[in-house]
Amino acid sequence: MTAAAQSLRNLVQGSTLPIPGVFDALSAQLAAQAGFEAVLCSRETLAAAGLSLRGTVLAPEAAVFTAAALQTRTGLPLMLDLGPRALDPAFEVRHSAETLRDLGAIAVGDAADGSDDSLVEIERQAEQLAALAKDCESGPILIARTAAANIAEAQQRAEAYLAAGAEWILVSNLTREEELEEFASAFEAPLAVEVNDFDSRMQLHCEELAEMGYAAVLFPWTLLRVAAKAMEAALALLAQEGATHELLDLMTSPEELDELLRP
Repeated sequence: MTAAAQSLRNLVQGSTLPIPGVFDALSAQLAAQAGFEAVLCSRETLAAAGLSLRGTVLAPEAAVFTAAALQTRTGLPLMLDLGPRALDPAFEVRHSAETLRDLGAIAVGDAADGSDDSLVEIERQAEQLAALAKDCESGPILIARTAAANIAEAQQRAEAYLAAGAEWILVSNLTREEELEEFASAFEAPLAVEVNDFDSRMQLHCEELAEMGYAAVLFPWTLLRVAAKAMEAALALLAQEGATHELLDLMTSPEELDELLRP
C-alpha cells in the first residue's frame, strides 16, 4: 500500500473529496495552492493539452510517467484516469512502469472503442480487473470506471467489477439526479462520479453528491477549458491592441509566478 493510496483512502473517510483535473505541472501546482487535497489527470486531457487532439489518448506509458511526475511535484495523491476505453489485454501494471505503483489511484474504463457507444463484455472486463487487482495489491487504488448509461447495467457492471477486485467504482454516464442517487444507494464501496461541465443535467453541487453517498467528485475538463478560454481572450486582445498593458491585471505577478515555479 503506497502513501498516496492510503492518503486518498483517508481523505474520503466520512467526507466527499472534490478532485480537479490537471494537465501539466503548472495546473497541478495551482490546484495544490488553491487547497485541493488530491488531483486527477487523464490520458484524454493530457493528449488534448499536449497534442491539441480530441478523441485520442496519450500512450499508457507516457501518461504514467507524466502522472508520477505531477504527483512528485505537488506532493498530492494523484488519480490517473487511463481513459474510458478498456485497456489492451496486454497491458499490465508491472510491465507499464514501476512508478505506477506509487500513484494514488488508477481508473480503468470499459468502453469497447472509446466512444461509450459499446462496452466490452462484463466477463472480459472483470477478468482484466482481476489481473490488475493482483498487481495493485501493494500499489494504487484500483478504480473500475463504467460508461454504462443504463442504471441497471451500471449496477450489474459495478457489482462484477467489485467482485473482481476493484476497490472503487467511477460512473461517467449516469447524469440524472435520481439515477445517481439510486446507484449510490446500492453500494457500500467508495463511489466516484465524473462531472460534465456542459451537461445541464449534471449541474449538481458536491454537497448534493455527498448526501447521496459519493466519496469523490471529479472535474476532468474544467481547468483545461477555462485555461483555453482565457488564452483565447488574451490573444484576441493582444492582436487588437498590440500591447499587453490591458492584460496585466489578468496575469500572475512575477512574484506569484516565482512561487509557483519554485523547486
